[in-house]
Amino acid sequence: MICEFSDARYKKDKREFDKQIKRALDLLERNEPGRRAKFVMKSKEKDKPFIFDTALQAKTEKMLGVKGYVTNIPEKTMSSTEVITYYHDLWHVEQAFRMSKSDLQARPIFHRTQEAIRAHMLICFMGLMMGKYLEINTKRSLRQVRKELLQVHEAHIRNEQTGEVLVMQMDAGDFAGSVLFNLLNSELSH
Repeated sequence: MICEFSDARYKKDKREFDKQIKRALDLLERNEPGRRAKFVMKSKEKDKPFIFDTALQAKTEKMLGVKGYVTNIPEKTMSSTEVITYYHDLWHVEQAFRMSKSDLQARPIFHRTQEAIRAHMLICFMGLMMGKYLEINTKRSLRQVRKELLQVHEAHIRNEQTGEVLVMQMDAGDFAGSVLFNLLNSELSH
């Protein structure tokens, strides 16, 4: 276990701690247990059913600003500082998986075979990579990119008698001069 102290975390924890103390004291004043009140505990006295938990208050106060990281990586392989840095960057991975579940609709998976599930996940991962690429290069969210792309429509109509294919495109208008259009045009022309 690796522990780290942060002034910013201390300030945040202290604000939350003060709110919890105030809530506990308010509940005790009204002689109510409250739901999930952190510093309120049952008393053995009959005239006072609830009391303030001073031991828990002291313990919590000592831990303000401290965050612990549990890892099975040996110190020889990765230093404590590197582990903490990786944990700090973990939100990027979590954001990507949230995006893959919502924007890319990667779930639910209805496949049964291992091969089909892996193929599905590969396609989702590739979509995630392409989405991230578009976000970075257009400086827009994936939702904005998707909304803009959905405005582009094209129809291919095949004449059964002649075999000729007629392509009907909507007026691209605003999309034609957009950052996304220029990026897609330059990337796909290679």
